[in-house]
Amino acid sequence: MTFGRSHNLHHFQYSIERDQPLGGVSSIKDLGVTFSSDFSFNEHVDDLCRRAYRMLGFITGSTRGMTSPLVLKTLYSSFVRQLMEYASPVWSPYQLGLIEKLEAVQRKFVRMVGVRQGLLYREVPVAGLQADLLLPDLQARRCVADVLFLTGLVSGQLDCPMLLSQVDFRIPLARTRSRDLFSRRHCQRSYVFHGPLARMVRLGNGFCDRFDVFNDRAAIIRGRVLAAFQYTVE
Repeated sequence: MTFGRSHNLHHFQYSIERDQPLGGVSSIKDLGVTFSSDFSFNEHVDDLCRRAYRMLGFITGSTRGMTSPLVLKTLYSSFVRQLMEYASPVWSPYQLGLIEKLEAVQRKFVRMVGVRQGLLYREVPVAGLQADLLLPDLQARRCVADVLFLTGLVSGQLDCPMLLSQVDFRIPLARTRSRDLFSRRHCQRSYVFHGPLARMVRLGNGFCDRFDVFNDRAAIIRGRVLAAFQYTVE
């Protein structure tokens, strides 16, 4: 696979032992994440949504007559949401279209719960019922995952010197009011600006005044990041 954003990429013909050519591909799955040659995760998100809808359909069909919101939420969290959050620090999207696709899965579940409570599908108050179920938006939960990854990296819980070397700490000057903990590197390309580590650094600066990056437990960090989104800890 040849990576690049240009429409005129040069595809080198690789071969094994000089006489067995290797075919080219535009995407490949590695450890459950689909990587595309143009550095986008559109295909990965589409695949996630297809799998999530199938699982949600299975849950809906196998729990006919069940009305308990707590039981339904437990099944959703265990079999659907965890599927859509696997390795999210790698592929978390910034495009509104992809974000909306993922949120639509959770909204469909919330509507299903509302129907089980006797409401019409189109009349379910999605935002209110989602708040009652203590279900934060999936985007907020991906932000929590990003922050937890970053804090684990800088506090030594994650042993990855190569990634850690790319995180620059910022020494504040007396004449500045900025409380940023991390220094931002200049990104010449949009996909680099929205890449995992650059995104995590921006989130870390946005939330670092709410907790101790080096000493607070994951539960405290998770709660305070969710509180910034005005969500209650589950």
